Amino acid sequence: MEKLYQVLCYGNQYLRIDVGKPTFFAHGVEVKAKVNKETGEVTLFISQEDLKKLG
Repeated sequence: MEKLYQVLCYGNQYLRIDVGKPTFFAHGVEVKAKVNKETGEVTLFISQEDLKKLG
């Protein structure tokens, strides 16, 4: 069984990859974590929608 989580990096800021295009709230795309609750394996990934922004 896997569960998705958001990854915090500093204070309450989510881990992001800088794409060089600042927006009003934050720039970059969010990195998320998929955790396999049976094995403890953690996989970091970017959503398909955000993947397009990396262009």
